[in-house]
Amino acid sequence: MLNEEMISSYLPFQDNAAFGHQLSKEDRAFLVKNSLVYQASPGTIICHQNGMEKVLYILLFGEVEVSEEVQGRKIVLGQLKSGELFGEISALFTVPRIATVTALKPTVVLEIPADKFAELIDRAPILRELVYKKLYERSLETALRTMPVFDKFNQCAKPDLSAMLRCWQITDQKNKPQ
Repeated sequence: MLNEEMISSYLPFQDNAAFGHQLSKEDRAFLVKNSLVYQASPGTIICHQNGMEKVLYILLFGEVEVSEEVQGRKIVLGQLKSGELFGEISALFTVPRIATVTALKPTVVLEIPADKFAELIDRAPILRELVYKKLYERSLETALRTMPVFDKFNQCAKPDLSAMLRCWQITDQKNKPQ
């Protein structure tokens, strides 16, 4: 059985590259207190494409596959490892999930109600900035993958286009009037 201290030590906000921010002890305790630990065996679907659950997840340990179904075909979008956040777009914006997430290995996730996570990111502005940056990146990737206007770009060019658009967003933020 995992206790609060053990769960807190796995939280990805310590020196994790995905977030690069250390939550205060109080914020970690708040997150653990308001979340559920969910264990998944390989092959277990953690969340379904088009689902409307108001929860998001932090992958404490294990590995998951992110996929979507398009015209009856499964398309693997990628894999996530310990420390990654997923389900945040759907949970924070109350929209259908854009992908299915399936455990590839024995996996443990922290299931967080969207309202509690929103409360946490209100308390931790740096975390909010990092979460919204990740939201921006994933939304951009989804747009490149699903919007017909981008169909003219071949699959090899889309990562370059994505990187270029990210640079524009960063440059725009730096040039914003104070």
